[in-house]
Amino acid sequence: MVAKSISVALRKIDVVARWGGEEFVVILPGANRVVLNSVAERVRVLIEESYLMVGKEKLTVTISVGATLSLQDDTVNAVVGRADRHMYQSKAQGRNPVTGDGAAKG
Repeated sequence: MVAKSISVALRKIDVVARWGGEEFVVILPGANRVVLNSVAERVRVLIEESYLMVGKEKLTVTISVGATLSLQDDTVNAVVGRADRHMYQSKAQGRNPVTGDGAAKG
């Protein structure tokens, strides 16, 4: 359900992959800050509104999003590390928010 909700929110050129047990990474080629924030919020809302029926029980989940742009001199580890820190900031806020950095310019 989560993977499907994420993929519905993306553009055709975007890529989504599972990153560990309960984490996903989304790559948005050519995205600027406006696109990044728009897609992150759209994904958050779609997952929040999605559900699975198990018998008569409606199961829902929320996500904590860490969003960042790749800067010119970034390594993969730097981008992933920044996104990971933002995700943990989202979790600390009580879950289901989008957190990003102000340093990225798009």
